[in-house]
Amino acid sequence: MKKSGVALMCALSLLLGAFLCKWQMPKRDTANANTSHSEGLSYGEAEHDDAFPQATAACVQLQVESQERISQGTGIVWKEVPDGYVILTCAHLFGGQMPDKICVKPYGASDSFGGYLGEYIGGFSEFDVGLVKLDKKSVGTMQTVQGRPSPVYAGMDVRVVGNLSGLGLAVLGGVMSVPYEYMGEVSDIPSLLHRIDAPVGHGCSGGGLFARDGHILGMVCSRTRAGDMGESFYLGYAMPWEFATLIGEQILRNNGETKLCNPFDFEASPITQKGENGYMYTTLVVTKVKGEMGGYVSPGDQIISGSYGESEVIFSAYHEWVAFCLSLHPDRPVTIRVKHFGVEKEVEISTKATP
Repeated sequence: MKKSGVALMCALSLLLGAFLCKWQMPKRDTANANTSHSEGLSYGEAEHDDAFPQATAACVQLQVESQERISQGTGIVWKEVPDGYVILTCAHLFGGQMPDKICVKPYGASDSFGGYLGEYIGGFSEFDVGLVKLDKKSVGTMQTVQGRPSPVYAGMDVRVVGNLSGLGLAVLGGVMSVPYEYMGEVSDIPSLLHRIDAPVGHGCSGGGLFARDGHILGMVCSRTRAGDMGESFYLGYAMPWEFATLIGEQILRNNGETKLCNPFDFEASPITQKGENGYMYTTLVVTKVKGEMGGYVSPGDQIISGSYGESEVIFSAYHEWVAFCLSLHPDRPVTIRVKHFGVEKEVEISTKATP
């Protein structure tokens, strides 16, 4: 009897000691705990929590109405102008016609919200870029999109904000599968698109392609190349943001009208190759020569820079060449510096008049 009593007392003492130790333990510092959690995330994940709401706020749902059709799409609040905001979207939403009505709804708007009325500025159907304007008196303050911070790369974690199936804006996760895929020639300008593995579907045209940190990478323009994969829902293409905004600037500069993009009698394309150090690099190379240009440049010549007057542009990226072409005036003498079989030379030529 005595032994069992001693054992019982020992057990009770142990239980009481454990309880007292637990009761005296300091409370968890929630501030430090949150800090530790943030430090455990990667840079993209930590930035995503704070920055990505700004990306979604810069996207809008579009419904374009005309006599023949109603199109559902997405738009990106590109820039602020004195009396409103300019939205960048795809030109194919308008079907080559002046729309009767453009309804614009911001991210987070319910079905009961009627939306804002947008004004059609103009479009460039060849490059599938169109512009819509919102009156600042109607919408107040809006979030504009953040530009690209760094080059894209294969395997990059991306997000698409799109009006999926016309049901409202949604954030769709995916991966950048091909940073720049050649899609053929448009007005003598090579079309290079980002290929993305993401659930891009009807209504996502004009949507934003974003990095995890909320910076924009491109504008969604199609699901698949026609005939390649039928109606596959998980393969999309996006126009690089630099290129989309260049076309947008051209539309604004000409009050909604567009002009010839390539003012020269030769075509140039970006060629990617491996250098001696093993890294891939891109150069701008003449691919086709027309008319009398055969005496000035040849296929295979590398285009280094261009100048008119005192302004010289070094072509370190393809979109800089496109910007240079868009900024030229018809019949203005232009100097192009090329490398022909390793030897640099300057060629003075005149740009073509716009028809």
